Amino acid sequence: MSMITPGFQDIQAEIDAHNDIFKSIDGNRQKMVKALGNSEEAALLQHRIDDMNQRWNDLKAKSASIR
Repeated sequence: MSMITPGFQDIQAEIDAHNDIFKSIDGNRQKMVKALGNSEEAALLQHRIDDMNQRWNDLKAKSASIR
């Protein structure tokens, strides 16, 4: 049995709390980008969501490796 520090539990709780928000944004990606059409804003939004996905996945992987 491993000991998980209270600080890590707090961080994990924050990740879990934001998971629904992340899924909502990612799930609505196509609608948001499509609504912006073929604009620079659409490309920027797509890039920012891709970056968010990468950072979120990195954070979850790092959290899982600590457990």
